[in-house]
Amino acid sequence: MTGPGGAGGIREVLLGVDVGGTKVDLALATPDREVLARRRLRTNATEGADQVVARACALARELVAAHSAQLVAAGVVSPGVVRRDRVLLAPNIEGWGALHLEEALRAGLAGVVEAGVPLVLGNDVKAGALAESREGALRGSRTGLYLNLGTGVAMAAVVDGTVLSGAHGAGGEVAYAQTAPGQTGAAEDRAPLEELVGGRSLDTLASRVAGRPTTAVEALLGDDEALRSALSPALDALDVAVVNACCLLDPDVVAVAGGLMGAASVLLPRLQRAVDRGVPLPPRVVGARHLVDAPLVGALLLAADAAGAAHAVRGSTPRLPTKELA
Repeated sequence: MTGPGGAGGIREVLLGVDVGGTKVDLALATPDREVLARRRLRTNATEGADQVVARACALARELVAAHSAQLVAAGVVSPGVVRRDRVLLAPNIEGWGALHLEEALRAGLAGVVEAGVPLVLGNDVKAGALAESREGALRGSRTGLYLNLGTGVAMAAVVDGTVLSGAHGAGGEVAYAQTAPGQTGAAEDRAPLEELVGGRSLDTLASRVAGRPTTAVEALLGDDEALRSALSPALDALDVAVVNACCLLDPDVVAVAGGLMGAASVLLPRLQRAVDRGVPLPPRVVGARHLVDAPLVGALLLAADAAGAAHAVRGSTPRLPTKELA
């Protein structure tokens, strides 16, 4: 790969994009991942998928132009099972599931993502697990579990440094885990665990009980015992899901990330007590190194890996296919 100056003095850069249910994070970085710029947009999820892609791509083009840079790879991650022509299990953004993500991104980034520039698509939580495995709380772990508590709830398992995708790319989609016998689930587009312990649900519950707008983090850190007690059934369900996952995978570390980690002082001891009670050989439960931006760091890692692969085969392969980390 050409050095930081690129051909003719043009700086080579990577683009990372993390599309979430409430926000879109973008980062521009050098090939060795020195971050040059970071920006954030509101997702405005109810306004549809097309506007999310359009605004994110417009901002990405501005960032590349502002740095007089040449984009050599891009990594884009989002919730769900991310495929080139659609995204499965992604209800948090209106129309996201029907989006041909590769086509939409290449069209929106025209003039920036040229033919031959790798565009890597992936799942946000698995990208976060990759980041923690490479340079965070799961580094050196033989079997690690990454738990993301954000707008939704999901896990990813890492074994000997490899993030496990599963047969269909849906490994770790614990949002759909049952919390009681006979519940409706994925077949009816319901996600029982997420409906209890996802960030949106917890914030809504906290606000309803408080009689005013508030958040689950504020409730958990506050001194209103009735309000904290109202959240306990949801957190009990989370405890059960984590204990069951640990019994199945036997991790040595559970790394927890996401917006709900604003209340880490409450959540981490609680989860540690749960696994100590319920798991035969309990793992350590720790905060992730990248508490709120692990998926974005993972997106840059995917881009860096793809840029390196493209350089290795440059001249023999005219255009790398879009890659996926489902």
